[in-house]
Amino acid sequence: MSSMKKINIFLASSNELKSERDQFEIEIYRKNKAWLSKDVFLQLDVWEDMSSRMSSTGSQSEYNKFVEKADIFVFLAYSKVGMYTAEEFEHAFGQFQETCKPFIFTYFKTPPANAEDSLAEFKAKLKELKHYGANFKNSDDLWNQFNKELEHLELEEFVANYWDKTWILSLRDDLINMGVKVGNTPIEIIQQYGWLVGSLLFKMCSEVGQEFNLRGLSFMTEAYQGSLRYLCYIQMAQILQMEDKPKLDIVTDFVKMEGNRYQDFDYTNLLLSTTAAIGQNGFVKEMNQFTEELSDPDTDLHDYAKTLEDKRRKLQANNIAVEDTASLRGLLDEYQAALVYWLRKISFLAKYQLVSVKDINLNYRLGTSKKFLHKMGELHGSYKPGDLQVEDSFTFNKSILLFKGNDLATSMSNIQDQHSYLSLSPLVIDQSAYGDDTLQTPEIFYYKGYEKPEGSKRRYSFAKYTNELVLAGMGEIKSNDAFQVFDQNNEYEWRNDLFQQLESVLKPFKNKTA
Repeated sequence: MSSMKKINIFLASSNELKSERDQFEIEIYRKNKAWLSKDVFLQLDVWEDMSSRMSSTGSQSEYNKFVEKADIFVFLAYSKVGMYTAEEFEHAFGQFQETCKPFIFTYFKTPPANAEDSLAEFKAKLKELKHYGANFKNSDDLWNQFNKELEHLELEEFVANYWDKTWILSLRDDLINMGVKVGNTPIEIIQQYGWLVGSLLFKMCSEVGQEFNLRGLSFMTEAYQGSLRYLCYIQMAQILQMEDKPKLDIVTDFVKMEGNRYQDFDYTNLLLSTTAAIGQNGFVKEMNQFTEELSDPDTDLHDYAKTLEDKRRKLQANNIAVEDTASLRGLLDEYQAALVYWLRKISFLAKYQLVSVKDINLNYRLGTSKKFLHKMGELHGSYKPGDLQVEDSFTFNKSILLFKGNDLATSMSNIQDQHSYLSLSPLVIDQSAYGDDTLQTPEIFYYKGYEKPEGSKRRYSFAKYTNELVLAGMGEIKSNDAFQVFDQNNEYEWRNDLFQQLESVLKPFKNKTA
């Protein structure tokens, strides 16, 4: 029997958040029941429980000992930040800088109008430390956010300790050869591929993604499909913005996909055709050499890509028969080998940076230069939200942007040159950018088609980037998500603007060539 793994969580907050602490403790208890089968136990320490156990010689120093042994430090604040709570945070942050432990999460409840100065002072200090907190409205909102972090941390732990890392480590050499600075851990390597590819690779590494069955294979097929689709959206974004728009039947077919056709669309043909139409002046310069090799039947890339595509289509059609364990192992090994080769060939994506721009505010006083404050988040493996102020220039509000280089500050300093970045919106959107909380975890959706059923309103459809492939007999997958955009969206008004954007950019491509 495996031994129980204990994760120590220290919860720091002022007395005014007692009800939130009580509910948090209840949710931890529920999580422990859910994780019992995983041999994981969450040990929650809160100051109220420990006060009677503290020594009379200095209780705060005793609290700090619990901070030091914590794996996770959770900080809550509402209208103020007390001296002792601030000290606990400083102790935790100092410990993290020395040992990379504990993981620190800060949450701020929507403050009242009479909030104390200590709250603003503490937030300013966090900004100096480049540690960004999240906002929450109530106990349910707090737990939903923290629960996502728990699941993510468990995945990191799983990848770091249990996953066969050989294939991931094999990707590192290609990254280094391109001059990309990358660490030795699987997490650091996967992050270099960016959010849209990395999120699918992390799913592969999850417990479900490693199941020794056809569903485990499906996680690999979607990592391939998702990365291919990402390359297509980069090229399609440029096609949509061209003044002399090319007339390509494959582009029209893409725009007018219906139903589930997006799942088996010919993305390879779309990538080759759009790259040829763009020519040598494309945003991602490496795309030309990549597509030349992909289209050449005498290359290994062509052969591996064919294997990846053929096996995926057979899996979709329920045409893969596995007779025994040995044949299943051979199938999984064959697909993994092809996928790793594919990933090595698209490692050039590490030289680009995806950013979700959620809001842009003008900071201007008479007699001074105009400064545009971008509230954004770097989509680089783990989500890194923050603010960046740029003088005299601004990008696109509520958009997904691709920058050259993997240093965001350097990239943003050159945004007056519109060729220094590429907007993937509205084909790729961050749904969380339209919410009230600008620090919310991104929810990336991609365009999956256009429909105009007889007697019904025309509509566009979007799917969540991490959706799974639904196999025969699997039934509904709760984590899969999608939505439709109509010309009038009463419940979600922001979709009205999205509809107009789609109409504007896609209209020239809805009709095929004569």
